[in-house]
Amino acid sequence: MTAVITLLHTEALKLRRSLALVVCAAAPLCVAGFAALALATAKAPKSWDRFLDEGLAMWTFFMLPMAVTALTILVAQVEHGPRMWNHVLTLPVRRASLFLAKLGITLALVVVMQLLVYAFLYAAGLAVSAVLPAHQPTGDMVLGGMAVGMSAMTLGALALVVVQLWAALRLRSFVPPLVLGIAGTFAALVFTAAGADVYLPWLLPVYATMWPKIAGLWGVGLGLGLGLVMAAAMIADLSRREAL
Repeated sequence: MTAVITLLHTEALKLRRSLALVVCAAAPLCVAGFAALALATAKAPKSWDRFLDEGLAMWTFFMLPMAVTALTILVAQVEHGPRMWNHVLTLPVRRASLFLAKLGITLALVVVMQLLVYAFLYAAGLAVSAVLPAHQPTGDMVLGGMAVGMSAMTLGALALVVVQLWAALRLRSFVPPLVLGIAGTFAALVFTAAGADVYLPWLLPVYATMWPKIAGLWGVGLGLGLGLVMAAAMIADLSRREAL
């Protein structure tokens, strides 16, 4: 455990040289900005519940999977870019710990993004209320309900994070994991528009926000279950390789 904690700290230091932290801040800011624009230009006042639902729809359907795609690529390219894997894999540390640390730091950054989305959406609503009182959201701010929904979404996103990180670590080029993320995101949008219940990793966070409804239970359960199974398979697969 001590080794993993040390490796997590090392991974965090490595990311200071990448754009990962920029992605973590920029993606939630974009969602909050678009939500504020929609609120400010609406023809009639919206309730807090509707305003937050619209913001979360933008986040879960599109921005979250694309942000995870970019984030996992940046985490992997820290070693892929300078071709450092041959060196890293010869260090006197269990390979499983190396890849577990990669997964851990990625999940930590996803949690940070979730917290920022929560804070930025409320900040956007309050900012519009201060500048344009006529567009102030009405009703209860549903702070607790929003927190529960976003917590469930975070759990449901585990499978998405693992599949994108596995692809990013397994392949030296950033193109295949980028294509995978784009294709998965748009496939999720197509299936949703068609009204089909397809439990893709890119859709599980969407279902998870419906907690505690049946769809929400499926989203959280499958996200956690598939995520843990795929995480074990990813670590076993990558640990066997002589070089990445």
